[in-house]
Amino acid sequence: MNFRTELTINQSDFLINHDQKIVSFGSCFAEEMAARLLDLKFNVLANPFGILFHPLAIENALQRIQAKTLYVEEEISNLDELFFSWDHHSSFNSTSAEKTVQNVNNALIKAHDFLTNADVIFITLGTSWVYKIKELNLVVANCHKVPAKHFDKVLLTEQQIKTSLHNSLDMITEMAPNATIIVTVSPVRHLKDGMIENNVSKAKLLSALYEVTMNFDQVNYFPSYELIMDDLRDYRFYADDLLHPNKQAVNYIWEKFASAYFTPETQQINKQIEKITTAINHRPFNEESISHQKFISNCIKQMQDLTDTNSNLDYQKEIEHFKSKLNHVN
Repeated sequence: MNFRTELTINQSDFLINHDQKIVSFGSCFAEEMAARLLDLKFNVLANPFGILFHPLAIENALQRIQAKTLYVEEEISNLDELFFSWDHHSSFNSTSAEKTVQNVNNALIKAHDFLTNADVIFITLGTSWVYKIKELNLVVANCHKVPAKHFDKVLLTEQQIKTSLHNSLDMITEMAPNATIIVTVSPVRHLKDGMIENNVSKAKLLSALYEVTMNFDQVNYFPSYELIMDDLRDYRFYADDLLHPNKQAVNYIWEKFASAYFTPETQQINKQIEKITTAINHRPFNEESISHQKFISNCIKQMQDLTDTNSNLDYQKEIEHFKSKLNHVN
């Protein structure tokens, strides 16, 4: 007897390995997935403009990156002695306009160079709701805690979303014509918008993505949203805020992603990396014990063996750290 409908995802025709360059754009779920890829030693550029929730913000970021249009101080705003860009996440904020411009431009230049040679672009859409700052008539990527009275809250139409997605995908294919694009809708619930409003927002994203992706051969749709809403379907898979998927749910989504997009060889390498990571995070009772010294030597050998057979994996810092422990004891 079945008590749930498990979503089966076929393996993609395009498979990911450690030789490839990966870029992520989008919501906090894109950040979560990128963090897991980074932990597994993939070559990832995660959210070069910071977390972006809606399609227009991602489109704007890609326009600036493609044209390599640098920011100037006149585009920087400030509140409570913090300077910020309306196009970026607050992680770029600084106590001076000059420093904020430097932060965003360094990231933009790096993104331009990285994206033109990228193999995989991962895009996660979070919401169809946008905030437009009244005095500038500008849709912003982040409100930066500016009081709500300064904004109009607007629900994008499905046509606006489709147009924006088309523009973004066109720019990506121009910059990285051989790249594969993986798109998904974030399973994070935006209940601050309202429950009905959140559902309408997600529905518009799903509908637009379904139609747009059929026009691009190199675009893959990954069902993150459906895995939570239609497969797991239970509040026990949410964090305490009842908005974000918990660790168990994210692990489940990750396993589905890995089986769909990683080569068998890559999955085997990932297991080796996870084993090494567990060893690196081990905290001994006595670093000077013979058993721990053997443990350190074994870890160094595992990392060296893995990098010898996979030249794109970088364990230099970890190896130097463990060698310093051996030198310290000896």
